Order: sequence, then C-alpha cells, then structure tokens
Amino acid sequence: MESLPTIISFYTKDSPYEWEAEGLINSCRSFSLECDIEGVPSAGSWELNCAYKPLFIMRMLQKHKKGVLWVDCDAVFERLPESIQAFRADIAVRSHPECHTDHIAKINSGTFFANYTKEGIEIVKAWAEQSLKELASPERKEEFWDQTTLRDVIKNFNKPAQIGLLPLEYLKIYDHPLHVAECVNPVIVHHQASRLYKNWMNAKH
Repeated sequence: MESLPTIISFYTKDSPYEWEAEGLINSCRSFSLECDIEGVPSAGSWELNCAYKPLFIMRMLQKHKKGVLWVDCDAVFERLPESIQAFRADIAVRSHPECHTDHIAKINSGTFFANYTKEGIEIVKAWAEQSLKELASPERKEEFWDQTTLRDVIKNFNKPAQIGLLPLEYLKIYDHPLHVAECVNPVIVHHQASRLYKNWMNAKH
C-alpha cells in the first residue's frame, strides 16, 4: 500500500486553539497516522495567523520531503484515510463546482494536500507570497481569508501542474446542511472554531 501523506497543522499557543488541537492529535494517534502538529506564537491577529499557513506548509514540505496533508487544528479524523488519487497530484483542494470561479468559497483550504514536487512547492510558495502581498495592500477592504489567495494562485498559475480534487469526505463541516445530508461516512470533520475564537484572538492584541 502506498504511504499516506504526513498530517500537519499548527495551533496558536496560549489560546483556545490548544484545546482544539488536542482533538486532532488524539484522532491521528487513534489511527496511527504520522503527524507533525506544532504550537506557534500568535502573529498578532487572526488574519496574520491564517497567513502563516502556507509558510508553515512550505516548511513542512522541506522538513519531511514527502507529501503533506494540512488539516485545520479544529478538525478530527473519524476514520482512516485512504491513498486516494488526489494524493498523487501536485496539490489537492476541496473545490465547490456550484460556486463561480471568483466566489469567496470556491476553494476551501481547511484540508489541503501539497506534494513534494517542483510544481507543488512552487504553488505553495506563490500562495505564501500572495497572502503576504494581500495583507500588506493599502487598498484592502475585505477580511483576509487564506482560501481566497489560494483560489487566485490556482486560477493564475501559468505552469503545467496537476491539481487534484479532494472528496467531501476529507472536508466535512460538521453542521453544514448539505454536508450532513451528503456525507455520512467522513474521513475528516471540521468544527470551524474560528466562529468562536476569531474575535477573542483579535482582542488579545
């Protein structure tokens, strides 16, 4: 059987996300999944912490020199993942075909696969650069979401690359009506703790 990617994530130290990460770590251990989940200091706001995601993924690719599967720290594994076709691509994301190409929810980055390939590394690097550029833009009026910069990087990437699609089972949102109805045997369930902790994180700085 082909090896699975290393599960990676980070959580903000001295925040409620530490409690959330315990659930992810314990679920990885229960299925004997290789994982590398770190606590990091807050960068100063919820947005800045989100923007660190592609930089962290880049570091993990260089560290493990194999494919990695980012999973938000507020998610848990419900069953053992399989070596799906998407894990052979340069990157793999959950895309929503019903959304317009420019829709804010076109791409969901809560679960994200990056392969240790030239193209996979270049896409993650471009994602990191685009995130920092958008955060620094004096013209920015909308709240920063890392999934929108990832969407734009994928849309504008001008080199041949294999973009895989993650099935819903790898990114089920626990209370989303369609997800609840359509996904009865999920691999990964996301609890979207940012709904509870975003304002808390911003108020701490």
